[in-house]
Amino acid sequence: MSQEYDFAEDDKLKERECQLSEFLDRMFDNEDRPYFVSDDACLYDIFSGRDEDFNDRLQKWYGKALTGDDFRRPVWQLLDSLYRR
Repeated sequence: MSQEYDFAEDDKLKERECQLSEFLDRMFDNEDRPYFVSDDACLYDIFSGRDEDFNDRLQKWYGKALTGDDFRRPVWQLLDSLYRR
């Protein structure tokens, strides 16, 4: 029996596929890396650790830290700010 699943849209993230892949590689260990990220997903949807731990890793790779509001922004918007689109 075959089942079809409807996923949320990911058009905006497909436009940023290279940045998303690099971001996920840098910010998540293999066992914690999300399988799918939709356009509506924020960091709290894909990351379950402490904000401080995420910010430490972000500081290392991107030289930036996030505020509580940044963790609630869609991931595609976060990528734009990190990669200055």
